Amino acid sequence: MLDISYIESRTVPLTHSTKNADGSHATEIKLTPCVSVNLIPLLTNHIQSHIKSGTLIHHSIIPQNEIWVKIGADKGGGSCKCTFQILNVKNPNAKDNTVIFNLFEAQDTYSNLKSALSNNIEQINQLEGLEIVPGKFCRVFFTGDYYGLSTFLGLSGSSAVYFCFYCLLKKGDRNFSSTAEILYHRQLFNILLIIINNLSPLVLIYHVLKISTIVSILHCVISLFTASAHLFYILVLEFLKKYISCWRLHVHI
Repeated sequence: MLDISYIESRTVPLTHSTKNADGSHATEIKLTPCVSVNLIPLLTNHIQSHIKSGTLIHHSIIPQNEIWVKIGADKGGGSCKCTFQILNVKNPNAKDNTVIFNLFEAQDTYSNLKSALSNNIEQINQLEGLEIVPGKFCRVFFTGDYYGLSTFLGLSGSSAVYFCFYCLLKKGDRNFSSTAEILYHRQLFNILLIIINNLSPLVLIYHVLKISTIVSILHCVISLFTASAHLFYILVLEFLKKYISCWRLHVHI
C-alpha cells in the first residue's frame, strides 16, 4: 500500500485558453489545482505487486534484468493525465495497467507540463537505469501522439525543419529521389555534420543550443581551450629560454 505522504496537492500557474465576447481567443495564466504522486515509490509498489502475484513477465525482447516503463501524457475530458505503464506484463496497454501519477485541468502544452510536472521531472530522469527492485533495472520510454511526444521532447512539432523524432529528414525533402537514400539518425554528431555543410553559422548556434548535451560540449571546448593554452604557455616559455640563452651567449662572446 502506498504511503499517503507520497501524494501532493498544490496550485501551479498554468496557461488557459479563453474565448472573448467577439469570438477571439486569448491566453491567461491562472493558479490551477494539480495533484502529483512521487513516481519512484508508486512504480516500485506496482512492480512489487506484480512480482507477488506472478504477473511480472519478460517478453522476448525485454532482458531478464530490465523493467520497461512507458511514460506519457494526454488531455481528455477536461483534464491532462500523466501516466505510466509497466511493459513486463501480459497486456501492457490495458486500461488496468495504466497508472496516473499527475493530474491537472489545463491544456497539455509544454509550459503547462513543465509547471505541473515540476515535482516529477527529476524522478523521471532518475528512473533510467535505476535498480527499482533487487536485480531489476528500469528502462524508460515515452509514449503519446505526435503532438504529445513533440511536447515531451521539447521539439517544434510538424512546423520544425527537422520534424522527425528519429532521423534528420528535412521538411522540404519528404519526397525521396531514391529508396536507397540514407537517413541519418537524429544524433548530435549527425546534426552537426548536416548543419555545418548546409546551414549558416547562426542556424548552427540555434540547433546546438537546443541539444541537451550542450553542457558536455562546453565542457569539452573549455578543456580543449585550457589544454591549448597550457601548451602555448610551455612553447612560449621554451622559446624564451632558448632566446635568452642565445642572447647571453652572444653578449658573452
